[in-house]
Amino acid sequence: MRILFIRHGDPDYINDTLTKKGHREAKLLAERAADLNLGSCYVSPLGRAKDTAQYCLDKVGKTAQTVEWLREFPARIDLNQAVHLQKAYPTAEKENGRYVPRIVWDIVPSYWMEHGECMDRDAWRKSDLCQNSDAVEVYDRVTLEFDRFLAEHGYVREGSSYRVERECTETVTFFAILGLRARCCRICGICRLFRHGSILRLLRHR
Repeated sequence: MRILFIRHGDPDYINDTLTKKGHREAKLLAERAADLNLGSCYVSPLGRAKDTAQYCLDKVGKTAQTVEWLREFPARIDLNQAVHLQKAYPTAEKENGRYVPRIVWDIVPSYWMEHGECMDRDAWRKSDLCQNSDAVEVYDRVTLEFDRFLAEHGYVREGSSYRVERECTETVTFFAILGLRARCCRICGICRLFRHGSILRLLRHR
C-alpha cells in the first residue's frame, strides 16, 4: 500500500481557506499531481484542506471523499479549570472575566521545550496538558477511525505495528491538516513536522 499525506497550503485560519501564498503553493503542488499517482483521494472537511485538494483534483480529473476524522484535532482545554497552565497560553482570550476554551495544542514553544513528556511516545498521555483536556479521548477516537480505514485495506493493528492480512497495491491520498502528524505517528511510531503544502509518502512492501 502506498499512502500520501498532503498538508494544506499557507492557511487563512479566520476564513478557513488559503492565503494568496497558500493558493500559489496549492497551484504548484497541482503541477506535480499527475506524477504523484494520487489514487483514491480523501479530504478533511476544513476549507483550507479542501481548497488545497481542489487544485490537484481538477488537474487530474478526480474527486475526493470528505472524511470527518481528517479535520484538525478538536481537543480543547478550559484554563478556568487549569490555572497553573495559563502561562502556556499567553494569548488566551477572555469573555466576561473567564477564559474561553481553546485548542489544546496551540502552545508557546517554550512550554514544549520545558516539558519533554509532551513529546514522549508514551508519557504524553499523562502530561498536565492531557490530564486537563480531552486530548487523549480525541486522539484515541481519531486513530481508531484511521485503524479501521487501514483494516479495510488489509492492515490490522496489533500492538505498535500492523499485521498484513492481505496485500494492497492501492495508492490513497489524504489532503489534511497538521493533525495528520498523529496519523503518521500512528503508522510509524515517529513524530514529524510538515510544512504547508508538503507531501509525505509512506510505502508498505511485503
